[in-house]
Amino acid sequence: MASSFLRSALALSVIFSLSMPVVQAADNARTTDSEPATLFEGYQGVLPCTDCDGIDTRIRLNDDGSFVETDTYLQGRSGQLFADYGRWTRQGEKLILTSSNGDVQSYQVRPDSLLMLDQDDKPLPDEHQYVLQGAEVALPSDPMSVRGMYTPRATGAVLQDCATGLTFTLQGESKALQAAYRKAAQKLHGKDPQKPLLVELTAHFADKPDKAGDSDEVSASSVLVVDSLEGFVPAEQCQSEEE
Repeated sequence: MASSFLRSALALSVIFSLSMPVVQAADNARTTDSEPATLFEGYQGVLPCTDCDGIDTRIRLNDDGSFVETDTYLQGRSGQLFADYGRWTRQGEKLILTSSNGDVQSYQVRPDSLLMLDQDDKPLPDEHQYVLQGAEVALPSDPMSVRGMYTPRATGAVLQDCATGLTFTLQGESKALQAAYRKAAQKLHGKDPQKPLLVELTAHFADKPDKAGDSDEVSASSVLVVDSLEGFVPAEQCQSEEE
């Protein structure tokens, strides 16, 4: 009887030991499945187009929460290129891009790609055509319209962008821009011309070579390179387009 009990105990022990790796593997699988996919710094792909051969779309995600996107229309529209920027946020497996003009586009985050979603956050028909692959994407040099609060500094002017709320160090600041600021600021502020003033310009983003010289107010991980000045406007702060 004792030997029968020992055989039964041994059999149970073998069954239990064999089942352990299966349970652990299942637990590990659940843990792996629950981990969110890692975002790439850049994504690139050719998206469908109704009147051209496709749209070469490139997105650069910056660690300060901003993004820059370029869309190049192939063939049918003579290589037209559009550049825009804005802020990105992540909600679980969904990446949300809000452009500088308030347009919102959502993507499903996959291990090595982004899947474009419709306005209801559902995959589009023929979803395999709406995929951007993780890739190395450089910041484009194409000028974009930028609107923000310009403030002169001894170490270089800064601009608090109206669209993203980020504060950028300015590069390529011309004497014409500085002179236009002084003229507008003195008219608005009189004897205190160092206050922020709303400016509209065209600019592009560039990687910041060194953060050591940044002041505490600079929150952006890239610099803003001024291409041309549109002008200063008589406003004390950023205002939305609806106001």
